[in-house]
Amino acid sequence: MSMYTNFKVGEKNYKLRLGIQQIIDLEKSLGHSLIEELNKFSNNSLPSTEFLANVIFYSMQKYQHKIKINDVYSIIDEYVEEGNSMIELMNVVIEILQDSNIIPQEKTNSEEEDNDEKKVK
Repeated sequence: MSMYTNFKVGEKNYKLRLGIQQIIDLEKSLGHSLIEELNKFSNNSLPSTEFLANVIFYSMQKYQHKIKINDVYSIIDEYVEEGNSMIELMNVVIEILQDSNIIPQEKTNSEEEDNDEKKVK
């Protein structure tokens, strides 16, 4: 399991991770809990671009604390100009949430087999 999500845009690599301080700051900007926002995913609703940008912004604060929200907008613009879609950005956000242990990682087949073996013993 990774301690952070690597996000490469242009020639720059960014380390993205939400710690407790960043989660609280994100929730303050949302006006509600992160879990409440994530429930929208389970209702087959796509997150807003603002939500995606805010997750990227707050996850940058742990390792790149001098980055401002307008910098994030420019980074996202560059990411899209490189040929990436907003759906791909959503996948980056999901990876951030997984690497930050907010939502569970998807298990690989070998991990599922290991769990099945543990249950049998």
